[in-house]
Amino acid sequence: MALELTVTEEQGVAVVALAGQLDSRTAPELERTLLGLLGEKKHEILLDLAALEYVASAGLRVFVMVGKRLQAEGGRLALCALEPGVLKVLEIAGFVQLFPILPDRREAIPWLLANARAGRIGNLAGELLRGEDGAAGARFRRPGTDRERAAYAAELLKKGDP
Repeated sequence: MALELTVTEEQGVAVVALAGQLDSRTAPELERTLLGLLGEKKHEILLDLAALEYVASAGLRVFVMVGKRLQAEGGRLALCALEPGVLKVLEIAGFVQLFPILPDRREAIPWLLANARAGRIGNLAGELLRGEDGAAGARFRRPGTDRERAAYAAELLKKGDP
């Protein structure tokens, strides 16, 4: 069976619903779709796996690659509505510790929004503390050198929890 992907947006979260089988033949399609979302600056991505019947190592590789890229950019990848067989594969592979797994979209979207925001604040704080030259505290020795990051930090801190 082929893989069917449906991409929607809910409350600013990109939701990708997968149906069918995710294997070495179909993983490149998922990878292209997710990389396209990253290119559109989507930082919160939810994979709805309610209709995913099978996942192979090629699909798991895509999850890891996209999850790492999102984390580096202060975003998050979460999974929801896993079928028992797919959940078992993730457990055996040790992936249940790598990704947040939530029961359904209703719970996953608010969780993802709150935790992605915290991740962006953490990444920004790290950048500010490291400075342009990578030295700890460099930003604080040169106040006012990064107005864009300061404005972004203020914007993130002003927003209430979603």
